Amino acid sequence: MVLALGDHKRQTQTKARRVAHSADSVLLRQFRRYQQVSDRSPRLKSGSVMLDRFARCMPLYQESLKVVDTPGVRRAKTSSYWAWLWIRPCPAWSIRTTATPAAPST
Repeated sequence: MVLALGDHKRQTQTKARRVAHSADSVLLRQFRRYQQVSDRSPRLKSGSVMLDRFARCMPLYQESLKVVDTPGVRRAKTSSYWAWLWIRPCPAWSIRTTATPAAPST
């Protein structure tokens, strides 16, 4: 099954056909992307093997939520239904928090 996103019907159909006909290369690119994420991720050494294994999976889970051909889009979960979120920069994110707060007025 192929799910394609697009602004226009014809564009979306073309994208879906392209992915369906090149599924092997799409999967290979995905596995390479996951391997790069795994290679870049820090390794937890907590003394608990199970906790360390769980922590090692978290970056890959986050990566699996990305919709790679539509930047800024995240899926709500990795199975069953899909819900997307377009992440846009928020003006508040660029505010520096290093300034000294003003003294309370009396």
